[in-house]
Amino acid sequence: MKAMKVKHFIFLFFILVAHYSTATAQLVADKELKQTNTDTIDVEHYRKLFSDSLPKPYSWTNDYAWLYSTAQRNYLDSTIADFEKRTTVEICIVTLDTFCISDENFDALALKIATTWGVGKKETNNGVVICISPGYRKIRVCNGFGIEKYLSDAETKKIIDDTILSQFKEGNYFSGTVAGLIAIMGKLSPFYSPSQNHSPGN
Repeated sequence: MKAMKVKHFIFLFFILVAHYSTATAQLVADKELKQTNTDTIDVEHYRKLFSDSLPKPYSWTNDYAWLYSTAQRNYLDSTIADFEKRTTVEICIVTLDTFCISDENFDALALKIATTWGVGKKETNNGVVICISPGYRKIRVCNGFGIEKYLSDAETKKIIDDTILSQFKEGNYFSGTVAGLIAIMGKLSPFYSPSQNHSPGN
Protein backbone atom coordinates (compact mmCIF):
# COMPACT_ATOMS: atom_id res chain seq x y z
CA MET A 1 0.00 0.00 0.00
CA LYS A 2 2.82 2.41 0.93
CA ALA A 3 4.62 1.45 -2.27
CA MET A 4 1.55 2.37 -4.30
CA LYS A 5 1.33 5.76 -2.54
CA VAL A 6 4.99 6.43 -3.25
CA LYS A 7 4.57 5.48 -6.90
CA HIS A 8 1.46 7.66 -7.10
CA PHE A 9 3.35 10.58 -5.54
CA ILE A 10 6.27 10.15 -7.96
CA PHE A 11 3.86 10.01 -10.90
CA LEU A 12 2.15 13.24 -9.79
CA PHE A 13 5.55 14.86 -9.23
CA PHE A 14 6.66 14.14 -12.81
CA ILE A 15 3.35 15.45 -14.17
CA LEU A 16 3.77 18.69 -12.23
CA VAL A 17 7.38 19.08 -13.39
CA ALA A 18 6.40 18.47 -17.00
CA HIS A 19 3.52 20.95 -16.73
CA TYR A 20 5.77 23.57 -15.12
CA SER A 21 8.45 23.11 -17.80
CA THR A 22 5.88 23.45 -20.60
CA ALA A 23 4.33 26.53 -19.01
CA THR A 24 7.73 28.13 -18.47
CA ALA A 25 8.77 27.45 -22.06
CA GLN A 26 5.51 28.97 -23.29
CA LEU A 27 6.03 32.09 -21.15
CA VAL A 28 9.56 32.51 -22.53
CA ALA A 29 8.30 32.05 -26.09
CA ASP A 30 5.48 34.56 -25.52
CA LYS A 31 7.92 37.08 -24.07
CA GLU A 32 10.31 36.68 -27.02
CA LEU A 33 7.41 37.06 -29.47
CA LYS A 34 6.19 40.21 -27.74
CA GLN A 35 9.74 41.61 -27.75
CA THR A 36 10.08 40.83 -31.46
CA ASN A 37 6.75 42.52 -32.20
CA THR A 38 7.76 45.54 -30.12
CA ASP A 39 11.12 45.80 -31.89
CA THR A 40 9.37 45.59 -35.27
CA ILE A 41 6.93 48.32 -34.30
CA ASP A 42 9.77 50.53 -33.06
CA VAL A 43 11.75 50.08 -36.30
CA GLU A 44 8.71 50.82 -38.47
CA HIS A 45 7.95 53.89 -36.36
CA TYR A 46 11.50 55.17 -36.77
CA ARG A 47 11.46 54.52 -40.52
CA LYS A 48 8.21 56.46 -40.92
CA LEU A 49 9.56 59.29 -38.79
CA PHE A 50 12.77 59.45 -40.86
CA SER A 51 10.85 59.47 -44.16
CA ASP A 52 8.17 61.93 -43.06
CA SER A 53 10.62 64.35 -41.44
CA LEU A 54 13.80 64.05 -43.46
CA PRO A 55 16.83 65.57 -41.75
CA LYS A 56 18.53 68.41 -43.59
CA PRO A 57 21.76 67.54 -45.39
CA TYR A 58 24.71 68.25 -43.13
CA SER A 59 27.35 67.89 -45.83
CA TRP A 60 27.88 66.68 -49.37
CA THR A 61 28.34 63.23 -47.83
CA ASN A 62 25.49 62.25 -45.49
CA ASP A 63 26.54 58.96 -43.98
CA TYR A 64 23.56 57.63 -42.01
CA ALA A 65 24.85 54.06 -42.33
CA TRP A 66 28.30 54.90 -40.91
CA LEU A 67 29.81 53.41 -44.02
CA TYR A 68 32.90 55.64 -44.19
CA SER A 69 35.55 56.77 -41.77
CA THR A 70 35.90 60.46 -40.92
CA ALA A 71 38.89 60.76 -43.26
CA GLN A 72 36.95 59.09 -46.06
CA ARG A 73 33.96 61.39 -45.59
CA ASN A 74 36.25 64.41 -45.65
CA TYR A 75 37.84 63.18 -48.88
CA LEU A 76 34.46 62.71 -50.55
CA ASP A 77 33.27 66.12 -49.35
CA SER A 78 36.35 67.92 -50.62
CA THR A 79 36.23 66.11 -53.97
CA ILE A 80 32.59 67.06 -54.49
CA ALA A 81 33.13 70.64 -53.28
CA ASP A 82 36.03 71.15 -55.70
CA PHE A 83 33.96 69.76 -58.56
CA GLU A 84 31.03 72.03 -57.67
CA LYS A 85 33.30 75.08 -57.73
CA ARG A 86 34.54 74.20 -61.20
CA THR A 87 31.26 73.12 -62.79
CA THR A 88 28.30 74.26 -60.58
CA VAL A 89 27.14 70.59 -60.52
CA GLU A 90 26.03 69.50 -57.06
CA ILE A 91 26.54 65.86 -56.06
CA CYS A 92 25.22 64.50 -52.81
CA ILE A 93 26.03 61.09 -51.33
CA VAL A 94 23.56 59.51 -48.90
CA THR A 95 24.03 56.18 -47.13
CA LEU A 96 21.02 54.65 -45.41
CA ASP A 97 20.96 52.11 -42.62
CA THR A 98 18.18 49.50 -42.62
CA PHE A 99 16.68 51.37 -39.64
CA CYS A 100 16.07 54.34 -41.94
CA ILE A 101 14.02 52.56 -44.60
CA SER A 102 12.62 49.20 -45.60
CA ASP A 103 13.95 47.30 -48.59
CA GLU A 104 10.86 47.86 -50.73
CA ASN A 105 10.78 51.63 -50.05
CA PHE A 106 14.45 52.32 -50.71
CA ASP A 107 14.01 53.69 -54.25
CA ALA A 108 11.11 55.90 -53.24
CA LEU A 109 13.08 57.40 -50.37
CA ALA A 110 16.07 58.05 -52.63
CA LEU A 111 13.82 60.05 -54.98
CA LYS A 112 12.23 61.89 -52.07
CA ILE A 113 15.65 62.88 -50.74
CA ALA A 114 16.68 64.15 -54.17
CA THR A 115 13.57 66.33 -54.52
CA THR A 116 13.23 67.43 -50.89
CA TRP A 117 16.85 68.43 -50.40
CA GLY A 118 16.90 70.34 -53.66
CA VAL A 119 20.30 69.11 -54.79
CA GLY A 120 21.38 71.11 -57.85
CA LYS A 121 20.93 74.72 -58.89
CA LYS A 122 17.28 75.77 -59.16
CA GLU A 123 17.74 77.39 -62.56
CA THR A 124 19.56 74.42 -64.14
CA ASN A 125 18.46 71.43 -62.00
CA ASN A 126 21.98 70.03 -62.23
CA GLY A 127 22.07 67.83 -59.15
CA VAL A 128 23.02 64.19 -58.64
CA VAL A 129 22.09 62.14 -55.58
CA ILE A 130 23.92 58.87 -54.97
CA CYS A 131 21.91 56.84 -52.46
CA ILE A 132 23.48 53.69 -51.00
CA SER A 133 22.10 50.98 -48.71
CA PRO A 134 24.80 48.49 -47.71
CA GLY A 135 22.29 46.49 -45.68
CA TYR A 136 20.03 45.89 -48.68
CA ARG A 137 22.96 45.85 -51.15
CA LYS A 138 21.29 48.56 -53.22
CA ILE A 139 22.32 51.80 -54.88
CA ARG A 140 20.21 54.42 -56.64
CA VAL A 141 21.58 57.38 -58.58
CA CYS A 142 19.04 60.16 -59.12
CA ASN A 143 19.93 62.68 -61.84
CA GLY A 144 18.30 66.09 -62.12
CA PHE A 145 16.62 66.97 -65.40
CA GLY A 146 19.55 69.20 -66.32
CA ILE A 147 21.96 66.30 -65.81
CA GLU A 148 19.97 63.86 -67.94
CA LYS A 149 20.94 65.76 -71.09
CA TYR A 150 24.56 64.78 -70.52
CA LEU A 151 24.30 61.59 -68.48
CA SER A 152 21.58 59.20 -69.62
CA ASP A 153 19.92 56.52 -67.52
CA ALA A 154 21.74 53.87 -69.56
CA GLU A 155 25.13 55.52 -68.93
CA THR A 156 24.32 55.88 -65.22
CA LYS A 157 23.38 52.20 -65.00
CA LYS A 158 26.63 51.24 -66.71
CA ILE A 159 28.64 53.23 -64.18
CA ILE A 160 26.74 51.55 -61.33
CA ASP A 161 27.15 48.03 -62.73
CA ASP A 162 30.68 48.22 -64.07
CA THR A 163 32.38 50.66 -61.72
CA ILE A 164 30.58 50.88 -58.39
CA LEU A 165 29.08 47.44 -57.80
CA SER A 166 32.26 45.62 -58.79
CA GLN A 167 33.92 47.25 -55.77
CA PHE A 168 30.92 46.95 -53.47
CA LYS A 169 30.76 43.19 -54.03
CA GLU A 170 34.25 42.95 -52.57
CA GLY A 171 33.22 45.02 -49.57
CA ASN A 172 35.17 48.05 -50.82
CA TYR A 173 32.47 50.67 -50.31
CA PHE A 174 34.74 53.67 -50.16
CA SER A 175 36.72 52.66 -53.25
CA GLY A 176 33.50 51.91 -55.12
CA THR A 177 32.00 55.25 -54.15
CA VAL A 178 35.09 57.16 -55.24
CA ALA A 179 35.30 55.26 -58.53
CA GLY A 180 31.64 55.95 -59.28
CA LEU A 181 32.00 59.59 -58.30
CA ILE A 182 35.00 60.07 -60.58
CA ALA A 183 33.18 58.33 -63.46
CA ILE A 184 30.14 60.59 -63.08
CA MET A 185 32.33 63.68 -62.88
CA GLY A 186 34.22 62.59 -65.97
CA LYS A 187 30.98 62.35 -67.94
CA LEU A 188 29.75 65.78 -66.81
CA SER A 189 32.94 67.87 -66.77
CA PRO A 190 33.00 68.77 -70.49
CA PHE A 191 29.53 70.32 -70.34
CA TYR A 192 29.91 72.74 -67.43
CA SER A 193 31.98 75.89 -66.89
CA PRO A 194 33.47 77.12 -63.59
CA SER A 195 31.28 79.03 -61.13
CA GLN A 196 31.01 80.02 -57.48
CA ASN A 197 30.49 77.55 -54.67
CA HIS A 198 26.97 76.61 -53.60
CA SER A 199 26.06 74.62 -50.49
CA PRO A 200 23.77 71.56 -50.62
CA GLY A 201 20.10 72.19 -49.87
CA ASN A 202 20.12 75.84 -51.04
